[in-house]
Amino acid sequence: MLSLRILRNHGLHHKLLSPTSTHISHPYTLRTLPSYTDSDEPSSSSSSSAATTSDSQSESHSLVTQICSMVYKSYSPQTHFKSSPPILNLDLNPDSLTHEHAISVVATLAGEAGSMVALSFFYWVVGFTKFRYFMRLYIFCAMSIFGNGNLEKTHEVVQCMVRSFAEIGRFKEASDMVFDMQNQGLVLNTRTLNCVVGIACEMGLMDYAENVFDEMSVRGVCPDGLSFNVWLLGIVERVRLWRWIGG
Repeated sequence: MLSLRILRNHGLHHKLLSPTSTHISHPYTLRTLPSYTDSDEPSSSSSSSAATTSDSQSESHSLVTQICSMVYKSYSPQTHFKSSPPILNLDLNPDSLTHEHAISVVATLAGEAGSMVALSFFYWVVGFTKFRYFMRLYIFCAMSIFGNGNLEKTHEVVQCMVRSFAEIGRFKEASDMVFDMQNQGLVLNTRTLNCVVGIACEMGLMDYAENVFDEMSVRGVCPDGLSFNVWLLGIVERVRLWRWIGG
């Protein structure tokens, strides 16, 4: 399927779907291998299981198609917005969606309708806690858009991932993933690493911020004026903290 093919193209498939990673049961890629009796005939329970799996996949595919149609209808009247995706108004209960459904919808929209349509659904779905802290969704969305050649919007998703996971104390995990994605082909930029440094400073993680700041040049990213401003403000806050503790 499109979503897994995107990961393979960018070298992330084996990393993200390895036994050590969080398990994902993608409805379009997994197949149930039936067990056989001594007579080499499929057992009735295996046939029943295969039929159930097939029905489940069909229902999942139908739901993804319906959601994509809803997104098209909500997005189309708002196509005059060019710089940012419009806010969708979907008559859809997010609790009816699984994580795999969300990934499939994003990948399908990116492939069939383009990055902005995929982004519009992405921002709608991460507005709900159930999906906001599901890292694989951010990765699939970013790499789907990256596959479309839209680097600016790719980094928009990556920065959103870092900010979202900082909310729940998983900032380092998200920022480390940024560098992992670069190792797999994503071209980093100054704005994204400024975002990482800035959040690290806000959280008081000055050693981590310093490491990222130093890593920018190593990674081929040139710090700009904002990079130095963010870093200096972080140092000022650290000095204030030391004086407060010492005082």
